[in-house]
Formats: sequence, C-alpha cells, structure tokens
Amino acid sequence: MCEILFMQKMNGTLSSQELKELAKQGIEASFTNNNAWGAFNELGKTIRCSTKLAEKHIKKFSNYFEGSKQVVLHLRLATSGDRKLAHPFEQEGFLLCHNGIVNSEEFEDSEIDSKEMLRLIAESQEETTVAKIKEALKEI
Repeated sequence: MCEILFMQKMNGTLSSQELKELAKQGIEASFTNNNAWGAFNELGKTIRCSTKLAEKHIKKFSNYFEGSKQVVLHLRLATSGDRKLAHPFEQEGFLLCHNGIVNSEEFEDSEIDSKEMLRLIAESQEETTVAKIKEALKEI
C-alpha cells in the first residue's frame, strides 16, 4: 500500500531543513513504494512526479514547500491503474490522497479509484466538506 507522511508546524513555518528531513524519510519509505510520489501543502500548492522519490528531488521539494505550515507527502505503490499516476488528485478546489483501495461497483469502469472518489466528493451538493465526504462514502 501507499505511504503517507505528514509534517506540520504549529507556530511558524517549516524550514528548508525540516522539509529536507521529511523528503529523506520519504526516500526511506519509498524503498517499496516506488511507482510515483506527490505532495501538497495547506494552500493547495502541489507537486507530482512519476518516478520514485530520490535524492535528486530533495532540494526541489524543500525549496518548493519552504514557508508552509503543513505538507503531506504521498508515496505511491500502484495497486491498480497507471503505475505513474501520483497523488494528490485535484478537482474543484479539493485535494485527495489516500492509502489503500476503494472497492466499489461504482468504480468498476474507472482506472483510478481515488479520482472517482474525489469526483463524488466534489459533485456533492452538501454544504460542508465533512458532509460531502459522508455522502460520497454512502454512494460506494
């Protein structure tokens, strides 16, 4: 299954050095989860790469997210669909990454369960994000 790493700084913002450490932890975790990787911060700034997270990515990763308060790093181990498709997925102001497989008859014709789950959330007519997620989960 995928690996998801999260770093948050309650007071202030993440330094380049802290982000480099997160990336290094990701490299260690990506030993088996090596199909692709992606990350995002609290502002919705995203980065995706269709290769294994490696030393060559550390500087770009840390510079890109320096000054963030929160960063989520997703390391993909493809269980279905295109092995190169990195999370997070975006649709209508929502970002999604998850670990595991979403089994649903609703998604049988879809190559990527994550994108279909996000579509259900984004298309929901509910007002709050939590209500949108609950409605999407009922559909699967």
